[in-house]
Order: sequence, then structure tokens, then C-alpha cells
Amino acid sequence: MLYRCKACGGNLNIDSKSNIGTCEYCGTKQPIQNFNDEHLHGLAYKDRLFERAMLHLSSGEYKFAVEYFDRHLDEYPKDYRAWWGKVLANTKNLKLLPYGNNEIAADYQKALRFAPTAIRQKIKFQIDVFVNAAIEIANKEILSIIELQINEDRKGKDIAEHLKLAQQSKKEEKNRSQYNILSQQLVEVTKQMNAMKQIKKRTINLLNMAAFIATMVTGVLTILWIKALLENSVDAQAIAIVLLSTLNWFIASHVIRILTLKRYKKYIAIKNKYDRANEILSSCKQRLCIYDNKIDALQEEDKERLKSIKYLNDKLKTAEEKIMWYKKAYKY
Repeated sequence: MLYRCKACGGNLNIDSKSNIGTCEYCGTKQPIQNFNDEHLHGLAYKDRLFERAMLHLSSGEYKFAVEYFDRHLDEYPKDYRAWWGKVLANTKNLKLLPYGNNEIAADYQKALRFAPTAIRQKIKFQIDVFVNAAIEIANKEILSIIELQINEDRKGKDIAEHLKLAQQSKKEEKNRSQYNILSQQLVEVTKQMNAMKQIKKRTINLLNMAAFIATMVTGVLTILWIKALLENSVDAQAIAIVLLSTLNWFIASHVIRILTLKRYKKYIAIKNKYDRANEILSSCKQRLCIYDNKIDALQEEDKERLKSIKYLNDKLKTAEEKIMWYKKAYKY
């Protein structure tokens, strides 16, 4: 009959003379006569739990394996095999070492604490190899990140150089096309044109007022002259007054029109000057727009580069923290 250790669940070597069993793993000695049928039945049940856990582990059903190892450990909390079995299940048979999973590290420490010396060395060797492989992967990741950072730095220098050239070319284009001078001239011409618009507006108002007054005066005099004709009291003086007033209105209106035309021609000249300056300046702006678009594109590219650098820095920090955690959690 197979007997199990109460402390760790390991096999007991029975001394037939003394009826004392010695655990081949933890060394605990236990009298065999204390093992009644009920306890033996319990040991058999727990053995089935452990065997079921190992079956799930070998089949890759890691979730069920952990469940049965836990049920086994409820009865035998010092059974190193179950603690080590949980480590194997949670790492998928030492193929995946989750970063930050303190439960696996705690299970590993318990497996070391309860295992016999010879077994302890084997477990530690397997974990050391496993953790060393995980650290090696993290180191390769760090080297890859550093290489990407170097490329991003080189890219940043290229962007800075191209940006400097684009800004210098834009400045030279401004000087060559006299952009600033044209801009100032356009401002001055705009002021002149606005002033001429105001003068034109006032002149038109004055012309309308003069024409209205002359028309009214001429109308009144005409009515008086017609009245005198009807009364047969017209004389040469009245006719002279009407003719004179009409002549005055005609001369005044034409003088105002001449003055208005002169100012209008000046306004047209200034407007033409404004249109020419604006056309030249628009052409300059179109040429400068090419450099502006290039500068904007380079600046946008540099923003994306900075985002990439931040992302790489975060990844590098995580990889370094991962290595530190591996060494601390597994006392590597």
C-alpha cells in the first residue's frame, strides 16, 4: 500500500520493524499505525486530485491544472510538487513568463522552501534558465529600441537640416522678390485708394447738391419769367436774368464735373497701381507658399518623430523595469 506524507504529500518509506514512515522528500517521520482507513481513503482521493492536475498539465489544459493543484494544496499546503505544478501551469510549461505576476513568483518560492535539497537545486536551475531566457529577450528588445532611437535621432537631424534650408530659401526668395517692400507699397497704395474713395464720395455729394440748387434756382426763375410773359410785363432785364442764371448753372455744373473727372482719373490711376502691386505680391506669395508647405510638412514630420521617441522611451523603461522585476521576483 502506498502511504503519503501528512506534511507535503510525498511518498513515505516504511520501516517494517518500527512501523514508522519517513518522507522521501521532506524527511518527516510518521507512525503508520495512526493511519486509519478513512485517512488512507483521503490520501487516495488527494492523490487522484494531484494526478488529475498533472494530466491537465500534460494536456495543456493549464486553467484546470491550476484548479486541481489548488484543491490538492488545500489539504497538503507543504507539497512542493503542487506549488511547482502551479508554476508550470501558469507559465505554460516554462514557455511564457508573465511580467508583474507576483503569484507565480510566490508559488516558485514556496516550491523551493518545501522541496528537498536535491529537488530544490533542480527547480532553481530550471527557473534560472527560464528567467535568464526572459531577461535575454528583454535585453534584445532594449537593443532593438536603442537602435530605433538612434534612427529617430538621425532622422531628427535630417529634418532639422532640411527645415533650416527651407527657411533660408524662403528668406532668400523674399529678398529676391522684394516681398517686404512690395507689402509696404501695397499698404501705402491701399491707404491712398481709401482716401480717394472718401474724396470721390464727398465730390459726388457736392455735385449732386450743386445740381439740385442750380435746378431749383433755374426752375424758380423760369416760373417767374413765364409769369411775366403771361402778364405781358416781360422786359429785357428779366430775360437777361433767366439766361444768366441758366448759363451760371451750366458753367457751375460743368466745372464741378471737370473737377470730379480729374479726381476720378486720379482714383483710377491709384486703383490700377494697387491692382498691379497686389498682382505682383500675389505671385510672390504663391512662390513663398511652396516653401511654407515644405516647412509645415517638415514640422509635422518632426512632431510625429517626437511622439515616436516618447513611445520608444516608454517601451525602453518598461523593458528595463521588466528585467529588474524578474531579478527581484525570482532572486536571480
